[in-house]
Amino acid sequence: LKWIVQSYLPGEFLVNVVAEAAAHGPLSVLEWLWGNYRENCYWRRYEFVQAVLFNDQSVGEWLLHRVVMRDGDEVSKVLKLALSLKCVQLLYQKYHPDVAEAFRDALLYGRWEVVRWFMETVTDEEYLANAHQYNEAFESPARFGALDLLKELHDRGLVRVSKRTIEIAAENGRLNVVKWLIEEKEVASIGRAFQRAADGGHLDVLKYLHAEREDSCRDSSLNAAASTGSLETVQWLRENTRAHCSVVAMDWAAIDGHLEMVQ
Repeated sequence: LKWIVQSYLPGEFLVNVVAEAAAHGPLSVLEWLWGNYRENCYWRRYEFVQAVLFNDQSVGEWLLHRVVMRDGDEVSKVLKLALSLKCVQLLYQKYHPDVAEAFRDALLYGRWEVVRWFMETVTDEEYLANAHQYNEAFESPARFGALDLLKELHDRGLVRVSKRTIEIAAENGRLNVVKWLIEEKEVASIGRAFQRAADGGHLDVLKYLHAEREDSCRDSSLNAAASTGSLETVQWLRENTRAHCSVVAMDWAAIDGHLEMVQ
């Protein structure tokens, strides 16, 4: 790089070099460009985004101390992309952008340390702006099994536990969440949680739900388990519940190529 720049591009403006280095190169390349060709390169939002999307987060952190972002909306969009807590903190401390969408995305994708930092550091009015528009995000802890965070959000009135919450937890095999909802929150209806658990082959959840709600099993649960190829789940359902093996179960198993189950 040094040889190319010095031999063929002396004095030229290096339009894409920083962006490419940010996305793919080691930090040493950026440090060299900053030290020797700072005025001949772009150091903007775009270069930072390339780093946080395609490279190590430490490269993004390094760039944050050097790039300039002027538009508030622009910084808010960048904040959503920052994966590391350090990048989020630096962006917020430097620009104080709107954080509502970043908080929502952190919830959706399970970046719990970022979520907790927002909740502990930023005012409720900032990170909860338009919160009613993203209920799905507040259900993410149930999907990921982050029970402590789910409890905290519930205590703050941000999550209303219901049969939908149990369905989400069961579908993803989150037995700890299912137990809390039934035993401590006493959610009466489990909706389609049994079938959702069967569909995912989550036998531990099925066993628990069967013990707590024996009448919740239907043939559709066995059909769902058959379609996913979970032979152990199908056998347990057949032996321990009122679910029956049906033509539908065999058809679904055959369609998805589960030969052992068909046999």
